[in-house]
Amino acid sequence: MRTLSGWVVVASSMAMLGMSGCGSNSDPVSGPQYAYPDVTSYCAARAKAECSAVVLDSCQSAETSCMTTRQGLCGQSVPPGAKYRPAQADACIAAVAAAYTDDKFTAAERDAIDEACSKLFEGLGEKGSTCSSNTDCNLDAQLECVKPTGADTGTCQVPDLKQPGDPCSAADAVCKEGYFCTSSTPKTCAKKLPSGEACNDVLPCDDTLRCVPTAPPATDGLCEPKLPIQSSCQVDDDCADGFCLQIAGELKCASSIKLSPNEPACADFR
Repeated sequence: MRTLSGWVVVASSMAMLGMSGCGSNSDPVSGPQYAYPDVTSYCAARAKAECSAVVLDSCQSAETSCMTTRQGLCGQSVPPGAKYRPAQADACIAAVAAAYTDDKFTAAERDAIDEACSKLFEGLGEKGSTCSSNTDCNLDAQLECVKPTGADTGTCQVPDLKQPGDPCSAADAVCKEGYFCTSSTPKTCAKKLPSGEACNDVLPCDDTLRCVPTAPPATDGLCEPKLPIQSSCQVDDDCADGFCLQIAGELKCASSIKLSPNEPACADFR
C-alpha cells in the first residue's frame, strides 16, 4: 500500500542541507551553478510543484500549510549518509510537476517520478562495497547496486547488461528487462516465468504477474495474473493498475488516487 508521502524519493543526510553542488550554468569565476544547489532548495522546489493550484483546490488546502508539510516530508525522507546530486534535480522536479497538473495520481506518474528522481542522491560505496540500494553507491563513478536474484543486498558495480542465455555469475552482471539470473549452475539469463509456473524469491514471475503462495506463509507459490480494480489486496504489486489503496476501510486495487477533501492522501498536503 502506498500513500502520497511515500513518493518523496530522497536519500541524503539532513547534515547535507547546506551543501552546495556543481551546476549546469557555468560561471568562469565562481564555477558551475545549479538552480537547486542544496537539499533545502530542492525540497522547497519540490514542495512548490506538489502544492499546485489543482492540488490545493482539490484537497481544500492552504498553500502555506501545504508547502510546510511537503517540505517537512521531503526532509524526513532523507536517509543518512548520502550526497545530494544537484545536476539531477531539474528532471526530478519536472516529473513531479507533471504529475500534479490534475487531481489524479496514477501509477505511471508515480513510476515516472521514481525514475526521474532515482539518482538524486549517492553514497560513498566504491566498486565491490555491500549495498542495499543505489543510494549506497558512488553514482558519479557509474556504480549501481547490483543484487543477485531474490537477494536484499548486493554490491556496488558498473552494471554489465546481459542478453537472454548469457552467463550472469559475475557480480556486475544484470539481465535485460524481463529476464532474471538463475540461481542454479551455470547461472544464465532466463525469461521470467509465465502464469501457472511455480515461483519464489529466486524464480520470479513475469512483471505482469504476481507470485501467490500456495500455502501461506510459505514463500513458494504459483504465478498468477495481477488483480483488477476493486479486488482485495495487500501491496501495490498485487494490482494490475499498480495501486493498493485504503478504500472505505479496506485495501483495494485502484487505477489512481483522486484527490478530494475526504481523500486520506490529502492529509499530506495540508
